[in-house]
Parts: sequence; structure tokens; C-alpha cells
Amino acid sequence: MNFRTEYKPKSSALQLSLDRPLAMLGSCFTDYMGTRFRKHLWQACNPCGVLFNPLSIARILSMLTEPAEKKQEIIEASIFKAGDLWHSWLGDTSFSATTPEKVVHNITVSLQLLDTLLTNGRTLVVTMGTAWCYFLKNTSDVVANCHKQPSSLFDRKMVYIETIIALWGELLENLRSHYEGLQVIFTVSPVRHVRDGLHENACSKATLTLAVDSLCRRFNYCHYFPAYEILLDDLRDYRFYAADMVHPSEQAVEYIKEKFCDTYFNATELKILQEGEAISRRLSHRAINPDSEETAKFKEESLRLYADFLNRHPNALYLENDRLNSATPMGKIFMRRALDGA
Repeated sequence: MNFRTEYKPKSSALQLSLDRPLAMLGSCFTDYMGTRFRKHLWQACNPCGVLFNPLSIARILSMLTEPAEKKQEIIEASIFKAGDLWHSWLGDTSFSATTPEKVVHNITVSLQLLDTLLTNGRTLVVTMGTAWCYFLKNTSDVVANCHKQPSSLFDRKMVYIETIIALWGELLENLRSHYEGLQVIFTVSPVRHVRDGLHENACSKATLTLAVDSLCRRFNYCHYFPAYEILLDDLRDYRFYAADMVHPSEQAVEYIKEKFCDTYFNATELKILQEGEAISRRLSHRAINPDSEETAKFKEESLRLYADFLNRHPNALYLENDRLNSATPMGKIFMRRALDGA
């Protein structure tokens, strides 16, 4: 007797590889997944912070194909000061800084990293969180983050299916021309935007799902992974939510990640992911006696295994030097090509 409807993944025509870097954009669920992918030493990165709505995600991606002068103009027009910090309407506080020049630098570097990922891996994961958008009243520009500014500055509107399809249809064609062979995996975030209201959240998720479905039917290089449906229809229990009853629990995210890997990796690549995870655990090990000879041997062997892994998989995750010279947990990561070009 079955007491739940389990999602059983089918192998996708799109097969991924640890040797193929992964660009990720979208809601906080993207970060949850990316963190777990990196524990396998997969070069999966979301360089542009949290972006909830489809218009803001599209705006960042569209800048990749703009001339440098136009790109600079868009960035500079998005910057404003609030308190002691400068921010950008293009993204969250990961772009913020004490000077406008630093904000420009942060955004420019993030776009360069995104371009590097797409150039090398030609695979993009887009996670849309909500169809509700905030627009500046004085310019009608969409904002990715309100940065705790007064609500009087914004108009809040839901963007509808036709708008998303039209915008993303043109964007996908431009990206595909710019990054030959690009593959796109869409997901809808399972994070519940209950502050919008239960009915409003349901309408928002339905809008995103229908828009993405239309895009995937239209473009054969677009694919849909049902992260939203797995949490709501497979796990289907509040014990798989965090304490706030809005975000998925650690267990739920791990379950969804496993379903993702079963969908887009073959048996050989899954073994490589498992090997990467084992090495990552060794490198993150906290020694009880860090100065002992046994610890020194363990670290030396771990670094040897990691070096051998990189030799066999040169596009795998490249860890920062001080991360490798200590027994601290997983720290800040960089892309190998980004470091080489620094």
C-alpha cells in the first residue's frame, strides 16, 4: 500500500557532467541547490545574488549581450544611496558597497563570472520565485530588491503569462545566438511567498509554471525540472519545511537535489559526483588534534586526492588556497578560469 505519490525521475535527453560548469540564477532556492552541488566539487555558481522575479532575472541575462558602453550605462542608472551604503536596483545587497564605483565593480565582475560560466559550460539553471514584481514609480523600472526603501516608491504588480513568454522568448533566442549550444533548465522555486497571501502565491506560482511550460514547448533546448512539484506533491508534509513553514528543510533540499542528479546525470557521472563529495568531506574535516602527525598525514592525503581529481577533471571546483591550507569547513569558492584570469 502506498501512502504518498513519489516523483520518479526519468533520465533527461540533456545529460550534465561535473566537467561542465553550471551557471545558476534566480531565487534563494538556487543558492540552496548550488551549495550542495559545490560539495560534490561541481563548479555550480550563482554569481548575481538572489533574484526573485522573471523580469529581474531576464534583465541581468540581457546585459550579457549588450555592448560594454550600454552595459555601463544600465549599471550606473540603477545605483542609489540609502544611509551609508550605495545599492543597485539590479540585485540584492551582494552588489552593495560604500561607494558607487565599488557597486559598479561588483556588478561588472558578477556579469563576467556569469559569462565565463556560460561560455565554458553552456548550461543555465533559472529558478523563478514569484510573478509579483515591484516597479519604481518615477521610472517604471522593475527592481530586483527593494532594499528596505519606503513602499511609497514602488508599484506592486503581478506580471502575467503573456508578458513573461514574450520577454523570455526573445531573450532565449539572443542568448542561444551568443552562447552556441546553450541549454536552459527552468525550475519554479518551492519557497512559499506567503506574505503575498495564500491565493496570491498560488496564482503567482501557476503563472510561472504555465509561462515556463510554454517556453519549454517552444524551444527544444529548454527543459523543466519540477522542484516545486516535488515538494508539494511528493514530500507533501510540513515536516519537510523549515521552522518558518515557508522555506524547504535541509532534508527536502537534499532530496530534491538527488532527484535532479538522477534526472541529468548518468551512472558514470553520478560516481564522479560521489567521489567529489567524498574528497570535499575530507577537506572540510575538523581535526581534534590539528597538530598531530596523524592529522598532517590525513591532510596530505586529502590534498593529493584533490589534486588528482583536478587533473582528471580540470573544470571541477577550484578551492581558494587558504581553504586548502587549513582544516576549516567549506569556505569561499572561486571558478578556476576566473582565478586564472585575475
